[in-house]
Amino acid sequence: GKRKRSKKAFLHKAKRYNQGRELCPGQRGVLVTCNNQEKQCVADAYNLLNEYATELYGEEEQSESAAAAASSSDEEEEDIEKAVQKEVAALKQQSSKGGERRFQMLRSGANNVLFIRCRSEVDPYRLVYRIMSDALATKKQKSRFCQRILPVLDTAYASMEGITAQAKRVLAPRFHKPACTEPTTFAVVYKARNQGPLQRDDVIKAVADVAVEGGVAHKVDLTNPKLVISIEVIRKVCCMTVLEDFYKLKRYNLFSIVTEGIVDRPSVAKPEEQPKAAEEASAATSKSAPEAPVTEAKDEAAASKITEET
Repeated sequence: GKRKRSKKAFLHKAKRYNQGRELCPGQRGVLVTCNNQEKQCVADAYNLLNEYATELYGEEEQSESAAAAASSSDEEEEDIEKAVQKEVAALKQQSSKGGERRFQMLRSGANNVLFIRCRSEVDPYRLVYRIMSDALATKKQKSRFCQRILPVLDTAYASMEGITAQAKRVLAPRFHKPACTEPTTFAVVYKARNQGPLQRDDVIKAVADVAVEGGVAHKVDLTNPKLVISIEVIRKVCCMTVLEDFYKLKRYNLFSIVTEGIVDRPSVAKPEEQPKAAEEASAATSKSAPEAPVTEAKDEAAASKITEET
């Protein structure tokens, strides 16, 4: 009776708690990768994002207790009931302050990948570009655990229809008339984690088609593109953005910018050479060739076969 109803209510609260904290379509934020130290990376990411957001947008109007809940809410709670209570308390504080937290961790569904949602006044691209440019200029290492930091302008359901519609939303301001009138060069970079039936080549071709259909004569540049369309598919969600200075900023890898190193990645090889290239890269990384962008144009999609970015 009473015990059974109590358990049912508890499970309902836990389900609502988890649903509100998972990556889903319709989000804007920052994608952060790390190397097996997720908890430390979360703390680093919050500190870094808040530091630069304060410079760009001013101090966040939020109580210290709510901020503490934001920095600790990402940790796995042994007691879900306590986690629910903590989240409810944080939500009440948010309501009393008139808004949500500036940054909120969402479960991405992939190991070593974090998604931090941004509040509406924060431009994820402007924020991340400021962080990367500053790192390039100063060579100061402000994070020990964050590796790549990518702004995400839009998330959508990871289907061909969903990604095509998403590409039209994301690319229009940078590729289509009337917002864009000057031709540019571009590349498409694709990475998938824990996803199902999507075919990489199909996705790249569909996005490249959208890029060149806006009435401006854009061209593909596999070596030094002015713009890179970044596609990150995680389970059933596709994250997309348009990036400048992609290779100058070491593919938005904070550690590589500061150390002037190269992100671990096997050399690009032809399909028939890929197994051999992977073995050689693991055995002698010092001899690996410079990386090449993962890109395909409307007319080149079927012909080019490029290894996935890691």
